[in-house]
Amino acid sequence: MILPKPSWEPDIVEDVNEILERMKSYTNGSRAFVVYSHGTTVFSDSASQHSDEVFHETLEAVVMRPPDFKVMPMEDGNLMVRFSGPVCGLVLGKFYLDHQEDIVANVTSGGLLDGEAILSPQHLTIPESHYYAGLYGRAKLYCDVSTLHIQNRFAP
Repeated sequence: MILPKPSWEPDIVEDVNEILERMKSYTNGSRAFVVYSHGTTVFSDSASQHSDEVFHETLEAVVMRPPDFKVMPMEDGNLMVRFSGPVCGLVLGKFYLDHQEDIVANVTSGGLLDGEAILSPQHLTIPESHYYAGLYGRAKLYCDVSTLHIQNRFAP
């Protein structure tokens, strides 16, 4: 089965080591997780690591569902992109601000799935930056699903 995916694949992403450190901080170091090469994070349900296969299956399951996410602003200015289950992406606030023009242009030209449309700012129920950061996070998710390369691991 061929799943729809955005045509845009981000070629510049945040430092996954910084994502690892932020995620450790957000969880107070209490949960095990992995960070994939484009920054998508999959959490364990406890302090114990899962096998790579379980993490991969959890990641792949997200793109088998309707494409949905929620963007949550963090106190430090970063944006957490929550997908279904224990899968999320982190968009570092400084990175987003530094690359906002390119991210918006790339989302507009290739970051949407078939049938999706960019809403005008007056039709958005979330801040415009959250919309584009979420779609950027989703593009990174699809890159991580296509490569399934775990870059970093954390276990308390």
